[in-house]
Amino acid sequence: MLSVPPLFVLFKTNHLQKRWFLCCIGSFYDPLGLFSPLTTLEKILFQDTWVLRITWEEILPPNLATLWFSAVKELDNIHSIQIPRFIDISSNIPFAVHVFCDASERANGSVLYSVPFKGDQSNVHLVCCRNRPASIRKVNLPCVSSSWWF
Repeated sequence: MLSVPPLFVLFKTNHLQKRWFLCCIGSFYDPLGLFSPLTTLEKILFQDTWVLRITWEEILPPNLATLWFSAVKELDNIHSIQIPRFIDISSNIPFAVHVFCDASERANGSVLYSVPFKGDQSNVHLVCCRNRPASIRKVNLPCVSSSWWF
């Protein structure tokens, strides 16, 4: 099982600067992207600082700060999430791989599942997932959807 300690307790401060914002987002180490659905909003908020042309030392506007604190509040219980990491592909049990992807105007993402077939039951295993904020440049949604794995 993979579990995460309560990391975002450190990210509750009143001095929200762009530099500190990036430090918080970058300090969440998740190489397989298993928690990326939870951190997408933070990445989008950081992208908004670029759109608003906020400098590195400038204090964030109140609307972005409010959104940040609400996003961090949602992550308070992240330490209670457990993801089973054992995926048995060494046995002779057939399995299927499912990939799902989706895109919106603000972000796009994809997820890969492994589904072994054991009689009438099948357990779904999360292998990895990826996400990222959509480009600041205006592109149409079918173009974003076609770049599903980045």
